Amino acid sequence: MKSKYYLIALLTILITLCSTIFLFGCNGKEDSIETFNITYSTNYGGRIDGEANQTVKKGDCGSEVTARVCEENYVFVKWSDDVTTATRQDKNIISDKQLCAYFELKHVKVSYIAESNGKIEGVAEQTVTYGSATETVTAVPNEGYEFDVWSDGITSATR
Repeated sequence: MKSKYYLIALLTILITLCSTIFLFGCNGKEDSIETFNITYSTNYGGRIDGEANQTVKKGDCGSEVTARVCEENYVFVKWSDDVTTATRQDKNIISDKQLCAYFELKHVKVSYIAESNGKIEGVAEQTVTYGSATETVTAVPNEGYEFDVWSDGITSATR
C-alpha cells in the first residue's frame, strides 16, 4: 500500500516539474514570446474597420481589417504595400508592419457634344478628378448658325 502512495507522490512531483519547465522554461523564468505590431492607417477619405493596432505572436496571423470609404466621392485605391483588395488579413507575421490605405477622389468622365449644326473645339471627352475643372472647350456653330446654350444652361460658347 505504501508503494502506491509513493508512486502517486512521485507522479505528482513529475507532473509539477514538467508543467513548470513547460511554462517557465529551464531557467525558472517565464519564456518570452516574440510579438510584433501591425498598424493600419488611412489617408483622407477612408477609415479602418477592424482592429487598427494589433499585437501578434511571431508566425501568427493578424485579424481581418477592411479599408472603408467614409467621405463622399472618394474611392479606395490600394494599401501602401500595393495590395489592391480593401479587405486583408496579414499572415505569418515575422516583423512589425505599418500599412496605410490610400483613398482618392473619384474620376468623372465629361463629354461635350455638339448637335448637327456645329462642332466642339478642344478635347470633347475628358476624365477629371471629381470637383476639378475640365480643359477649355468651345462650341463652334456651322456657317449660318449661332451658338445658343449648353444643356446645363450656360450661355457662353467657351467654357
